[in-house]
Amino acid sequence: MTLALEDPPVTAPQRPAGGRHRRRPPMGLVLACGWLLAVAVAVFVPHLLAAGDPLAGVPALKLEPPSAEHWLGTDAVGRDLYTRVVHGTGLTMRTAVLAVAMGVLFGSALGLLAGLAGGAVDIVVMRVVDVLFAVPGILLSLALITVLGVGTAAVAFAVSLGSIAGIARVLRSEVLKVRTSPYIEAAQVSGNRPLRLTLRHVLPNAVTPLLALAALELAAAILSVSALGFLGYGAQPPAPEWGAMVAAGRDSLRTAWWLTTFPGLAIVATVLAANRLSLLVGRRPR
Repeated sequence: MTLALEDPPVTAPQRPAGGRHRRRPPMGLVLACGWLLAVAVAVFVPHLLAAGDPLAGVPALKLEPPSAEHWLGTDAVGRDLYTRVVHGTGLTMRTAVLAVAMGVLFGSALGLLAGLAGGAVDIVVMRVVDVLFAVPGILLSLALITVLGVGTAAVAFAVSLGSIAGIARVLRSEVLKVRTSPYIEAAQVSGNRPLRLTLRHVLPNAVTPLLALAALELAAAILSVSALGFLGYGAQPPAPEWGAMVAAGRDSLRTAWWLTTFPGLAIVATVLAANRLSLLVGRRPR
């Protein structure tokens, strides 16, 4: 006599009562957004975070280590380092954002031109892009700085050239993919003019990867701006700027480690947050 063994019925996983189960955002994304929000506040209203004067110092309090009175210590002339880091956010971020904006503007123009025109125009534009890719961004920026001179505007323009090539390539590939879609052909048959077709149909459907790339380029621009500031080509002393503050403290690294550590950590945290945000921006809706 044999017994028939039956598989137990498969039941669907139970959902918690009270509605749909929602995934919580990753902690890394929450921290990145929180840090970028603090950076935005420091850019537009720095006095909410640090009410002091970043240029005023007390020589008797020079090179004080971090304490309850001076959270990040003081520099070589007695200026509060926390106040300088907060107020220096605006200089670094405005220069980096301006560089990315110019890179997106020029790169998008080249990418659209190459993707829509095709033929010989596409070949010529992409060869120019290849030349820009062949030169490291920091070397190109240094070469332009020697011609344009020092200052935040010159640094922004020099850094922007390093992002033009990548943006042009990405947008060109998206335009080539979008312009052969059925809805683009339908829009052409409907009598849309080329300019209207580009602005209303092609560009909006090709912009998502561009936004993610812009967030990545922002992180790279922050590093480049800080590097040029470290070399003395950005904002000039006594203006607070992250790269310049790291350079000012390198001679006192053994005795006053906080002079380079905290501005450097601000750069690292902002770059990582911008990279994390680019992953969120680059996700396509399903």
